[in-house]
Amino acid sequence: MVRVQVLRTADVSPSIAVVRTLRDWSMSSAAGVEALVWDGRDDAGALVAPGTYAVRVQAFLDGVTLFNAGTGWVAAI
Repeated sequence: MVRVQVLRTADVSPSIAVVRTLRDWSMSSAAGVEALVWDGRDDAGALVAPGTYAVRVQAFLDGVTLFNAGTGWVAAI
């Protein structure tokens, strides 16, 4: 399984909030390149507040995390 999420770190605590899940593949798929676009909305469809957000990519196999990385920062303005 591969999951791609947009995250926001709270200003007052070290917790990370999932703002939007862009892709959550639960089945195996062929190798290749996938382009994802974030429209600046959260999972409920509301526009997010201006700020800096991170993108996390995770890969799992049989419940074991194979890959877990932040891909840098994106800005919502």
